[in-house]
Amino acid sequence: MRRFTVTTIASLLLFVGAFPAGAAEQITIEGGGWGHGIGMSQYGAKALAEAGDSAEEIIKHFYTGATLGTVGTGGLVGHADPLRIGVAQNQTVIAFEPIGGAISLCLGADCTLGATPGDGLDWSIQSDGAGTCQFFNGATPVGVAGACDGSISWTGQPDVRVWVPILNRTYARGQILIVPAPEGKFHLLVELGLEEYLYGLGEMPSSWPSAALQAQAIAGRSYALYKAYKYKDLAANVARMDACACHLYASTFDQKYIGWAKEAEGTDGYWGNIWRAAVDATAGTAAVHTYSAGRAIEAYYHSSTGGATENNEDVWGGSAYPYLRSVDDPGFTLWTTVLDKATFASLLGYDQVFSAKILGTFVSGSPDGILVTGSKGGVISSETLTGNDMRTKLGLLSHNIKSISGLLPPSFTYFASGDFDDDGADEVAAFATIDGSIWLFNGEGSSMSGTAWATVSKTGWAKLRSGDFNGDGIDDLAFYSTAGGWWIGVSNGTKFTFTKWAQYGTPSGWQTQIVGDFNGDGKDDIANFHPSNGTWWVSKSTGTALTTSLWADFSTASGWQSQLAGDFNGDGKDDIANFHPSNGTWWVSKSTGTALTTSLWADFSTASGWQSQLAGDFNGDGKDDIANFHPSNGTWWVSKSTGTALTTSLWADFTTASGWAPQMVGDFNDDGKDDIAQFHSSNGSWWVSKSLGASFSTYLEGSVSPATGWVGQTVGDFDGDGDDDLSNYYTGNQTWAIK
Repeated sequence: MRRFTVTTIASLLLFVGAFPAGAAEQITIEGGGWGHGIGMSQYGAKALAEAGDSAEEIIKHFYTGATLGTVGTGGLVGHADPLRIGVAQNQTVIAFEPIGGAISLCLGADCTLGATPGDGLDWSIQSDGAGTCQFFNGATPVGVAGACDGSISWTGQPDVRVWVPILNRTYARGQILIVPAPEGKFHLLVELGLEEYLYGLGEMPSSWPSAALQAQAIAGRSYALYKAYKYKDLAANVARMDACACHLYASTFDQKYIGWAKEAEGTDGYWGNIWRAAVDATAGTAAVHTYSAGRAIEAYYHSSTGGATENNEDVWGGSAYPYLRSVDDPGFTLWTTVLDKATFASLLGYDQVFSAKILGTFVSGSPDGILVTGSKGGVISSETLTGNDMRTKLGLLSHNIKSISGLLPPSFTYFASGDFDDDGADEVAAFATIDGSIWLFNGEGSSMSGTAWATVSKTGWAKLRSGDFNGDGIDDLAFYSTAGGWWIGVSNGTKFTFTKWAQYGTPSGWQTQIVGDFNGDGKDDIANFHPSNGTWWVSKSTGTALTTSLWADFSTASGWQSQLAGDFNGDGKDDIANFHPSNGTWWVSKSTGTALTTSLWADFSTASGWQSQLAGDFNGDGKDDIANFHPSNGTWWVSKSTGTALTTSLWADFTTASGWAPQMVGDFNDDGKDDIAQFHSSNGSWWVSKSLGASFSTYLEGSVSPATGWVGQTVGDFDGDGDDDLSNYYTGNQTWAIK
């Protein structure tokens, strides 16, 4: 054990929750990609283009089994033409301004109006909310009011254009339509041809390689054709007419149509010309698939992934599209989002979140479910969220979450230590009553992580013990049920599998239940004492079950204060030492391998008042001894075993007599002799009484702050360096301190 002196949590907590000290208030979410991850990755297209792939090769890479077809042939006929693009829905007023020339205004049958640059910068179309529209110049009505069914058109395109300030968009091609919408409002659309629509598609930087731009043009054209066919009978589709009266939305709900801004990119439209060239180079070309009867595919695309694209059904459910399969993405990106703990919980709809565990992953590596456990209004609840749920609630770049760290697990009640994963270092197992989960906390150096290794029923447990119950060299867990059964959680190094190993005829009333190898076969057993008749029943392990039989019958049934397991005669089999405060005697029940033979080993002059009595090999001779602490004067008396008796002498005299709890045994300096660690809650200090073989040398090991609130202290070699350490669980903020 390394000496240290610390007074604050920041410097004390070497192991804190599932992350290093100093980050306790932050949740770190790591993931990959930007967007839904289905279909073509735009950054992947860029990477493939830079590697020399053509646009056709890029399309075939990301759309499995797709080929290229030409509009007007094969299945690429029968779609709506021209396209109607929904740029604003359910409006009551839209302002507009002509740029570069005159425009014509129609409302119903009245197409006599016109507007030119300079005759007012505040033209608008307004609805009275009852289905009647009127053009205005400023506050002045112009023309005749009529149904909200009109248009804004112009010649001399693209030099003559229309600016719509509320959208911050300029439209240079096609015409603008005003179409009736529910509740007396109107929709605003741009109606234009397929290739002209693609000129204004703002989905990829025009500075990217030409093959990537051409692949984007093909994907955008394919998606537009898919929607143009799906909604070819637009006027008969009442729901679609009410929603937008469009074939495609101008937003990323479909594709981001930004109009003239795309064509005007760069000085004198330099980059816009490059994008138009990519559209022209692929004019009329679309991706098709036999699955869609040779029609244009629903060519979804996105910015990037975390390494591979998604199967469409994994993200959105529904039927699997054979052309939307998971493939590798050479342009993957990774990201990190950090949120404070309170914000993270609030966004997910919780007062406090204890854990968010990724349950599994799809073939792409994205999560197929995230189990979130937390508190809502003081009630503990759990739910499984999708990656998309997390993305929406937390505002993440994508659903592809790789890890969530910084969360504290649930509050714990039972604790046990052991080497459960067979890595040479001990861990702490802890039980959470809120959901019946058993967590394993392990760490190395200056970090510690917690993972749920098993789930059992939330209630009905009385004791948690550790031991190697099947003799495979890996520690397991034993849970005692209030119904009178022992359940053993056998560890395979990665999880616990719990099964019932024993059921007692008398379920209640057991006073002491301790673990030890009582028959010396290398498998731990459980000894159970019943004070109603003073009997010891040993549940021997067969490796798969516990067989219980009577091993000892005491003449004095009740009143035993301390009953400890240890190899007191050094024969390789654990025995049991029993202390009776009525007369201050230690009786040792030596194991024969099949029974316990009990005899008097020590008679104390002071019968009662002993606070802690601990078993350990304090002089390093291979036989366990007993240390006895008396709080009346703060003295430690060690009863050394001779193999047949206990000889008692004073080993330490404390200046502070009372207030010590807990007091625990371990070899804290790796010298082969057990020592005693003692916690004093008045100031949060840990003192170690180091064994010198015939006495204790006591020193301050360190302190914690705050002084109170620490529970679940266990002993183990948690960092694997050969000397024992102490684990402390703080209920105030559910953190761990390892010393």
